[in-house]
Amino acid sequence: MGRCWREFLLPLYLRLGLGRLLKHDPAMPDEAITLEYLADNVWLTGSPQTLTRRINHLQEQTGGFGYLIITSYDAASERPAWQRSLQLFATQVLPACTTSAHRHHAFAGGRA
Repeated sequence: MGRCWREFLLPLYLRLGLGRLLKHDPAMPDEAITLEYLADNVWLTGSPQTLTRRINHLQEQTGGFGYLIITSYDAASERPAWQRSLQLFATQVLPACTTSAHRHHAFAGGRA
């Protein structure tokens, strides 16, 4: 994920003038948008507790949402870790999210 963002997506966002969409403060210089910044402020990464806190905060800010889309970047060589992440997300993070509508949509039809 980091390589994809460093080599392709971040330069593309910045070249197209979309860096502002990634910033929490519009006065922030484009050079401050690093992978570390994205991991801390844009991407949903971290422990189940961190993800739960960040998702709940995001729901409060937006009024809630029904679905989350998980993106994978070539996890074939790290399949056990990727599967563990998905398991933790489905069993610990989603059940702890506060919006009941979100829980309903996330597990509708057996999808997680």
